[in-house]
Amino acid sequence: MGILDKLWSKKTTPTSPVLSGADKETLPVLPLITRMDHLRPPGIYTVPFLQHRGGETALNIAFTQEAGGALYYLTEKDLENPAINSQFLKWRENIDSYVFEPYLPQKLNLLENVQNRIVFAAGYHHSSEKILSAVSLTELCDILQTDQIIVSIPRRGLLMATSYDEEFMMLENFFFTHQDGWQNDNDGSEFITDLVFVANKAGIMYAASLDFRINLYEQQGSYKLSYSTTGELFEKDGTINFRAVLERNKISVELPV
Repeated sequence: MGILDKLWSKKTTPTSPVLSGADKETLPVLPLITRMDHLRPPGIYTVPFLQHRGGETALNIAFTQEAGGALYYLTEKDLENPAINSQFLKWRENIDSYVFEPYLPQKLNLLENVQNRIVFAAGYHHSSEKILSAVSLTELCDILQTDQIIVSIPRRGLLMATSYDEEFMMLENFFFTHQDGWQNDNDGSEFITDLVFVANKAGIMYAASLDFRINLYEQQGSYKLSYSTTGELFEKDGTINFRAVLERNKISVELPV
């Protein structure tokens, strides 16, 4: 079982469009980062989070309440109710206090010793949304002993992070794991994004696209990584300046007030 299979073994319950039989006026509200094509029911309240370079909205933030192990979206009409709106206004403190169980693997892909330099958090409805919590980002920075991190949320219920200033091989395996999480349908978890995010203790600074793909192949009994890209990627020493890739592919994010 791979690292992502192990993390995803804590299954999450799919979201549902309508809440019935529960009191929306008392249930806590939590954010849910979602792709527009996953918001089927009309009237769901969302705020923009990330746009493609062409201006098209790529990701929104919806808001949910949980009852009976399922998630239910808040609608625009719900927020006309003062009591529900009062619950909605507490979403930031709710995501700050939401369950957070950082996991630090010792081995990852081709690296035998990760040395606690890549952190995972997974297995709960809103694990990915901890990226919206300055409290959790501060904890991740402290664990990784850095002031700036790269964060991946490829699928619902998964977050992983590493230091922005990590060495080449560590970043290479981080990005491979990120792309593997995006491409491989481990348990049917909802896609979120193939972009990564750069953040500090105060919050998300920007998102970035990766203009390369990392592939794993076997050669003479050992596994190796190879790259596919449409542009210049490698330095003269055969490594990649991943930070330069992130900088040239910056995409701004909008954080709700």
